[in-house]
Amino acid sequence: EGGGAAADLGTTKIAAVGRATEKALTKRGFNVDFVPSDATGETLASELPPATDGEDAKVTTRVLYPASAKAADSVVGGLENRTDAPFEVRRLNTYDTVSAAFSPQQTAAVDDADVACFGSPSAVRAWLENVDAARGFGDMTEEEKRALGPTGNGDVVAACIGKTTAQACLESGRWVSRNIYYPTKNPGVGSWADSTAQAVGDVMERKFWGGGW
Repeated sequence: EGGGAAADLGTTKIAAVGRATEKALTKRGFNVDFVPSDATGETLASELPPATDGEDAKVTTRVLYPASAKAADSVVGGLENRTDAPFEVRRLNTYDTVSAAFSPQQTAAVDDADVACFGSPSAVRAWLENVDAARGFGDMTEEEKRALGPTGNGDVVAACIGKTTAQACLESGRWVSRNIYYPTKNPGVGSWADSTAQAVGDVMERKFWGGGW
């Protein structure tokens, strides 16, 4: 930690997927050279400037991509499929996420929740696994679970940190699009909180007027 860390990288440049990651790197003494216009892996891959040889001639850009073991291949695929310049990507799985099993108290509390906040696609999957266990859906097929309606997701609306996580909710078949909230611009913790507040407000309004999900 601390200043001087950036000097150890020589001419290597650093890209961050979003402002929160940029802030964490800067706090540790690194200079961030690039942040995409939208905090998603797809946008990072499409906008990352290629390396040059000093005379604006494009050369192969070698990228080290530290990631979660469960992260999708959107960054690797997006970079390697670029047609404007060649990219060589080495993915390094630096951490993993493991689903938590709900305690009896947490299982009982599922029925009291109106909004579930998801910070990653793996969090969506973990929530649904615990809902299945709590409500006895474990032996059902995916088609049967999709047919359950809101009961299949724990009767909650989803407040997601960004588009990728929201897409995971939609693709699970357990939510309809109007029950998935996420920031369409500037994804991050602050805008996630705003989306969550909107979700809570809409749920309260529906309850007041007696509307369903």
